[in-house]
Amino acid sequence: MPSVTSLFGREPETQVLARLLDRLPGQGGSLVVSGEPGVGKSALLLQASTRAAERGMLILTATASLPSRPDLVFMIALVARDDIYGELHKVSAQVTDNHHLDAIPKYEFIDAVDVDGDGRAELLFRLTSDAGNVFTVYSVIGDKLWPLFEGKPGT
Repeated sequence: MPSVTSLFGREPETQVLARLLDRLPGQGGSLVVSGEPGVGKSALLLQASTRAAERGMLILTATASLPSRPDLVFMIALVARDDIYGELHKVSAQVTDNHHLDAIPKYEFIDAVDVDGDGRAELLFRLTSDAGNVFTVYSVIGDKLWPLFEGKPGT
């Protein structure tokens, strides 16, 4: 991964990132970075990943879309850190999409589990809405999420 030591003219943004990283282990948190192409979003996120690594954290990001809705792109961020035994644990996980770029996610990543017994992990999410909470399991094939199970609110 390329190194980013400082970003010229981005002191306010880097201070927000530093405060977020400070409180992640105890409180969790999330941050949406948006803007026009070429303004430095990727460089800012690279710096956040570098700073997190300096604090013993790992930040993983991914994007995916459903075959039935190629216009809807999900952005996933997982922050993890190792414990005193060297085991990796989730600190924070957020999922949002390009139509609802809000700080409160509709989906929360719960875990990667082998639901169908094929030796590959599927992704377990909790969907929170006005109707209630439901669990959904997706299989990941390439950069697409294929639903294996979708719960119904109130059942």
